[in-house]
Amino acid sequence: MPTLPKIRLGLGRQQVDDVIVPAAAEGTPDDAKLGAENVANETGAQVDEKPVLPSENVQHGVQSVQAVTLTWSKRSLVAVFINIWCLYLVNAFQSSILYNLMPFVTSDFESHSLLTVINIVANAMTAAVYIPLAKMLDVWGRAEGFLVMTSFATLGLVLMATCNSFSTFCAAQVFYSIGFGGIIYSVDVITADATSLKNRGLAFAFTSSPYMITAFAGPKAAEGFYENVNWRWGFGCFSIILPCVAAPLFTILKFNLRKAEQQGRILREKSGRTVAQNIWMFVTEFDVPGVILFAGGLTTFLLPFTLADSAPNGWSSGYIIAMIVVGFVVLGIFALYETFLAPTPFLNVHLMTNRTIIGALALCATYQVSYYCWNSYFTSFLQVVNNLSVSEAGYVASTFDVVSGILLLIVGFSIRKTGYFKWLLYFAIPLYALHRG
Repeated sequence: MPTLPKIRLGLGRQQVDDVIVPAAAEGTPDDAKLGAENVANETGAQVDEKPVLPSENVQHGVQSVQAVTLTWSKRSLVAVFINIWCLYLVNAFQSSILYNLMPFVTSDFESHSLLTVINIVANAMTAAVYIPLAKMLDVWGRAEGFLVMTSFATLGLVLMATCNSFSTFCAAQVFYSIGFGGIIYSVDVITADATSLKNRGLAFAFTSSPYMITAFAGPKAAEGFYENVNWRWGFGCFSIILPCVAAPLFTILKFNLRKAEQQGRILREKSGRTVAQNIWMFVTEFDVPGVILFAGGLTTFLLPFTLADSAPNGWSSGYIIAMIVVGFVVLGIFALYETFLAPTPFLNVHLMTNRTIIGALALCATYQVSYYCWNSYFTSFLQVVNNLSVSEAGYVASTFDVVSGILLLIVGFSIRKTGYFKWLLYFAIPLYALHRG
């Protein structure tokens, strides 16, 4: 569901303020000083001769990105958004090709009925990574987190292109999903860093616009790979393209961070920790036990719902019952661990009792369940029942991407103009329910 992360709907009727991370128009200390002088002239404040500095009482990654936004020029900012758009184009292209080739890949391994197993395992693992990734971006930095996720995605693409068994392809899909999901999350955070709250909906609409292009190009490319080359190169070529497209964004972020250090906006300080202390800090700060418990429990609990039909005795099969029980128990242990034992909880208990957050999670969960009830086998159904080609089935399945891409631009302009966004729910939910009905 490529455009889902872009639909940022709130449950409270608060107006969006025009707040932006402070950024100098040009990347020099004199320009930063001039900007401070302009603000001082308008507010009557005194001008500090020292360069504007990022916040001190924040984590290293947050401090680094604040320093970057204080140093990059308009040219750098434009380059960042162009590169982000290109990354979304690559992601949209690859997602469309993968979605349309997946039935043929599983059929080659004589495992078409297990198509949903791949989605369950990959999505469960990806869901467990998002919160640690958010901590990684705050603790290590945006560029570092983005690099790690790009490496995961590239590894997944290489494994998918070279795999010789269904189990290997399933493992490759986990790396791919974690990597591409992490890339999009990282890019969304960088987009939020570089835009005001009032313009953020429009910025997300802009970065989602490539899906309108790949809705038509992706299915045709998938058909070309399948009929004229082979499905392996449909993944292999993107293992080359992705690092090339991702490298400029990483370079721009690191270049501007280096510039910030040279201008004295941020200082590198040694942690003083030993190797063992660094490992312990990693385990606790990113809540590795919680991630393992959550991913393992969720996967073990959900898999039986897909495997039961092919089990020897259906739902009465021993391993089906065992997986449900074990998964449920592990999720229970995860909840207890997060509440009473975790030094840095994977899930914040106080946030999970917030009515707004609970409502947003329930809405998102309902949306996801309704979508995946029909999506996994949709192109297979169109090709078998309606006798459509690979590209034609892809066009039908991509209708969502085209329509949502257009609506995102309209919604982005509406939020920027009115400053309100809750009213969108009153129209979006009934329309979606009507579509599903």
